[in-house]
Amino acid sequence: MKIDTVSYSSLKDFEKCAHYYKIGYVDHIKLFDSTIETIFGKLIHKCCQNILKAGQEKNGMEYFEKAWDKFSRLYKKYISTKQADYLKDSGLNILENVKSSIEKSFGKIKYEVFSTEEKIEMMALENHTQRIKGFIDIVFKTEANEYEISDFKTCNSIYLWKKYLNKETERQLVLYKNYFSRKHDIKLKDIIISFILLEKNPKSKNPVQIVQVTSGKKKIGNHLSYLNNRLTILDNINFFPKNRLNCSMYNGCVLDGTVFCKKQNHFS
Repeated sequence: MKIDTVSYSSLKDFEKCAHYYKIGYVDHIKLFDSTIETIFGKLIHKCCQNILKAGQEKNGMEYFEKAWDKFSRLYKKYISTKQADYLKDSGLNILENVKSSIEKSFGKIKYEVFSTEEKIEMMALENHTQRIKGFIDIVFKTEANEYEISDFKTCNSIYLWKKYLNKETERQLVLYKNYFSRKHDIKLKDIIISFILLEKNPKSKNPVQIVQVTSGKKKIGNHLSYLNNRLTILDNINFFPKNRLNCSMYNGCVLDGTVFCKKQNHFS
């Protein structure tokens, strides 16, 4: 068995449960079911990108409102009106504030959107054959030829998200910085990374906040060492054990009770 491509998401799934990883990335069986939250997240990220590229808040808000209303009508049998209306109001609140929040973050520094959904695909490490693949949500370029790689994160509470920010959450951006530097031949010192937090609370007065993450050479080296370790494991793995805790963690598992992971096999 040979695994040719890895991504941040696949590595995260491997950490969660090796058996779960095998079903999705070795057997290529689709596991993920869309929810109202994930659909909202994808739509709001796209609208934020469009607003920041074009600078037209009104058009972005109108597009979101029409798309969300259409989605809510089509799936009214499966979602509650209360939840749909709450997320609609949250989305409009986010979109109304995203441009001004980014401008406030840059202050007097002039900037432009360098790219959105920029594809990263290249050899992960010199001593491994796998390629790493991913998409950067948005990259800003300043007048001083400095770059800021940002990842949108929707959350219920910005306060709680920041409180529980950890190295696993940071890993995606740290790795993106390394590969973006290689792709464009840009010095690491000229790249910063940040999360753009989007709070799903229609009453929030500050629903968009930017959290910058430190990413010096030592931290990048630590995350590349982690990557090297995981690729070494994947190079030699023949058995994908089930994580006993995963069945009840992470809001449950989509494999639970299916033919891919029957309850009687939880501890196998």
